[in-house]
Amino acid sequence: MDCSVMEKIESAVAWTAFGVTAIIVLLSPWCFGAWEAWWFWPFTGLVFIATSIFGTQLLLRATHHERHTVSGRSQVRANGDRRRRRMVQTASRKPLRIICLATSLLFLCYATMRFLRAPVFVDAQRSLLLFVAPFLLGLQIVYGFNSQRRFLLHRMILFNLLLLGLYGILNHSITGSSLVLWRPGFSQYFGADRASGSYFCPDHYAGIMEIALCMALGIVCARDSTWRWRLAGVLVSIVSVTGVIMSKSRGGGMTVVVILAAACVWGVAQYPPRRRWAMRSIAVAVLVAGLLGITLTGNAYITRFATWFGWEQSQDRPLSEMTRVVWKRVQRSSRWNMSSGALRAWRESKLKGIGPGMHQTIWPHVAASPDGDVESGQWPSRLNNQRYSYEVHNDWIQLLEEYGIIGFALLLAAVVAMGGSLLSSIRSAVGQRACGAPSRTTGSQFALVTGALLSLLALAFHSLGDFNLQLPATGWLFGVILATGLEAATRRDTRGPQAYCEVNA
Repeated sequence: MDCSVMEKIESAVAWTAFGVTAIIVLLSPWCFGAWEAWWFWPFTGLVFIATSIFGTQLLLRATHHERHTVSGRSQVRANGDRRRRRMVQTASRKPLRIICLATSLLFLCYATMRFLRAPVFVDAQRSLLLFVAPFLLGLQIVYGFNSQRRFLLHRMILFNLLLLGLYGILNHSITGSSLVLWRPGFSQYFGADRASGSYFCPDHYAGIMEIALCMALGIVCARDSTWRWRLAGVLVSIVSVTGVIMSKSRGGGMTVVVILAAACVWGVAQYPPRRRWAMRSIAVAVLVAGLLGITLTGNAYITRFATWFGWEQSQDRPLSEMTRVVWKRVQRSSRWNMSSGALRAWRESKLKGIGPGMHQTIWPHVAASPDGDVESGQWPSRLNNQRYSYEVHNDWIQLLEEYGIIGFALLLAAVVAMGGSLLSSIRSAVGQRACGAPSRTTGSQFALVTGALLSLLALAFHSLGDFNLQLPATGWLFGVILATGLEAATRRDTRGPQAYCEVNA
């Protein structure tokens, strides 16, 4: 078959995979995060359809030997270019990509084996798919999308997150979040004047706004970004922070501080030392002034922090008594009770865990505090029988509970590998720019790498107190953002289109 015809077919297949992937990551947050089964399964089906199309694309690429299906170069010339690129040591970053891929596959293999032995099939199936689907989407981003499609999807996601943030702000201003899209909101949230956006839970709305902030700060901080894109990044940053504040999410607020601190450390690393430290000083001053302003005005958001720790009951007491009051208040909190119950369940099977998705099944057996005694007729001090715990509200503890030490260690290794690859790329770009020879891979695409690193840090931190990654839409979106950054951080060649820079601004 003629080479041009094969190229057109391969291009059509690639754009079809792009379209299906875009539908998943752009539409699912507008469907209540695809939490319910009637949203989860159609979108999960689309993930596997996109993967099948991606497989077809790889097959076409593998069977078309005379010319490369994307670049149009002859195979002999392409092989020669590959050999020459391998001789450039500074550009050879493939081992990092292989490490990330291998560690992820190891965890998925273990998770699949645990799934096959789980006592509750449906819950275990959903738990496994929450890991598999983002991995499949990320695989397509790294190996199936070219730079044009990656950059286009990245910008579409950024614009979509801006719309999600604006919707949450406007909806709360008009309806008080009593409506979530076309459905009634939860009274415990709109009664507390908390914005929830397109998610029923304000904390999960804050979680997706954190991803928006990370992407925006990546663009704002990148030295090569145009002023037009920087202004767009500032707008998205303002909207996302406003959304977090209106959600009154405690975890979201603390995560925003962590994101801003990380951006001050790594986001401005490309700039000369004097300018870098001046920018950090200004950012810290603005952050401190903002925190003081919110605190001193007696904002209801700050009140949520104080009441959770029992500050009003303990502030006028001696330090030892204050500590005791705060500790008791924390122990009575729902998050503490869910986490402690999950850890009690984990102790029954520390190495392998209780099984994927089994937390909600085991919860009634471990909900009550362990200080009760059946023989003496002593009731537990905390019954925890008023509410049912479907999730632990701590993704790390739930991972340990359901997948055990083995699963926890394997996934942690994958997270460390990905974070290390992104951080190594940032350091490499900084070093090469300091020598007067910036790498276009990490220099012009610095926004993608930094945004991915900040997103990884943000969700890893917020997962200590919530279950954002149990929301399918958030997990799929995070997988795409992370894969986009990892592709830029681990690519071998230093050529290609630039992101958010003059060339294709």
